[in-house]
Amino acid sequence: MARERAHCIFAELSDDLARKTANFFNRVLCPLCLQAYSEDVIDLEEPELTEEHIIPESLGGKLVTLSCKSSNSTHGSKLDSHLVQMMRSQDSLAGSGTLPLKGRIGSVETNCRPNSTLVIVNSE
Repeated sequence: MARERAHCIFAELSDDLARKTANFFNRVLCPLCLQAYSEDVIDLEEPELTEEHIIPESLGGKLVTLSCKSSNSTHGSKLDSHLVQMMRSQDSLAGSGTLPLKGRIGSVETNCRPNSTLVIVNSE
């Protein structure tokens, strides 16, 4: 099922790209590294292109795209974690957050629970 969806997404993305440039007929670009891929990489035992949420699912993201396994493993999780933490901090500052914030201020580890004060967890 996941590979069938990946093939459908590939068809949409490759059609869009082909309308913009003739150099990439029946190919898609990974949105993270811009490497071009053909559709056959979806059917490898370990697919090189996988379906990924554009906005993390934990933030309510529903739109998906294809990204290469390499870039998604190295960059995707870092981008997602920074986006999630930023959204949590904005929600917390606005008084509508429900999840705790964790972070560092210099060498001091902190934890801030929603609608409460900052707690020093570990200081050097």
